[in-house]
Amino acid sequence: MNWNTFFNIFPYIALAAAVFGTVTAYGNNRYRISTRAGGFLENRKLWGSVPWHYGIIIVLTGHVIGIIAPSFVLRLTGNLGVLAALETLAFSAGLLCLFGLGALILRKLSDRYALSQTQAGDWLVLVLLVFQVLSGLYISAFHKWGINWYASNASVYVLSVLKFSPQGDVITALPLVVRLHVLNMFLIIAALPFTRLIHVFAVPLKYPFRPHIIFRWNK
Repeated sequence: MNWNTFFNIFPYIALAAAVFGTVTAYGNNRYRISTRAGGFLENRKLWGSVPWHYGIIIVLTGHVIGIIAPSFVLRLTGNLGVLAALETLAFSAGLLCLFGLGALILRKLSDRYALSQTQAGDWLVLVLLVFQVLSGLYISAFHKWGINWYASNASVYVLSVLKFSPQGDVITALPLVVRLHVLNMFLIIAALPFTRLIHVFAVPLKYPFRPHIIFRWNK
């Protein structure tokens, strides 16, 4: 199977696995869609989640805008100063992701309870996330002005997949590290429902309306 055929087929396999895993988890035990109390009342140990979340929000926002509004991005980055500023912001957000993710992994390794609650699938997703961040930083550092070719290529590919007429050749024309970055993204999507990170698919609509919880400390 060549790269072109692979990128035409694998997105649907990954999305099918994600949907199947999420529906199965919700149907069998909807209360499993949580972080399994991995860090309850552990603010000091979980400080790495702050840079991780801020970084990933910036990175994902940029990726989504590049897909849904490619023409706007290309017009905006027609100014070299704006393009350089956005590239710097994206790289800085990637470093923030890497720093936060590293801190969370160290916390997991150093905390006996957190380590006992971590399953093989959770480690797999962490490895995939680390690779995704590192490959993204590599692309940003060594393949200049990636925002431009991302907007011109990724949007075409993603829309073609959504229209069930995938154009894998759009991705195969890009450097190998970019192809691996895209492949790894689909692996993350496929693996998420089978790990504790399934909670990213949960929307707590009832949270603002739930009754108050009373905590009593016994020292």
